[in-house]
Amino acid sequence: MQSHKATLLYHLPSIVGLLLRVCAAMSSIMREILLTAFPSEMLERIVDNVDDLADIQTCALVCKKMLPHARRRLWNGITLHHDDDLRIILRFLEHDPNLAHYVRKLHIKHASQWFSAPYFNAPQTDQSEPESDYNETSRPNLEKLLLQLPRIDSFALTDNMDSFATSHPLSIPLLGTILSANCFRTTCHLTLGCNFQSFKDFVALIEIFPRLTELKMHHVQITNVTEEE
Repeated sequence: MQSHKATLLYHLPSIVGLLLRVCAAMSSIMREILLTAFPSEMLERIVDNVDDLADIQTCALVCKKMLPHARRRLWNGITLHHDDDLRIILRFLEHDPNLAHYVRKLHIKHASQWFSAPYFNAPQTDQSEPESDYNETSRPNLEKLLLQLPRIDSFALTDNMDSFATSHPLSIPLLGTILSANCFRTTCHLTLGCNFQSFKDFVALIEIFPRLTELKMHHVQITNVTEEE
């Protein structure tokens, strides 16, 4: 039995596409009968060998036993470009809070738009409306997302390279408040590509992560460098 399992695992990448096509052509009852016969470990390996996002979504639909493995792949990493991305993620988590347990990676792009003082202190588009996470005229609550995530193993904070020269330096007091969430206590991989006001601010950000073991930097900029630094 072990030798047959090892053989199947070896050839798994080449049969994943075929299996998905066969399942798509079968009735839901027949799919369940076929895939229920597979051990959970095998279904996990099948999902892990699917690279295309659409195919991973198909895995989530073809069999109930594949759903948790597909969700783990789909929700392993979150990338936030703009406020709208955060609004969408918060809506999903409001519908199913358990999705937060799959998240292990967080990438915040356009960092200066999230953590610079000019952007954070900008007035609301419509001050007459009460502030709400899902109000299209207000900034969604990033802290609300972080409080729902149990752990973040890998965190990336980068800026858009097209506007990097004009990006605002990150506000370290603001970053420190938001990144003090418990989910960052386990962060061991950090990627930075953004603008800092000083080297002291850069060091202050690094010190936020007590278990950091790997630091990657791409186009990190220090605006003011003193002779002491």
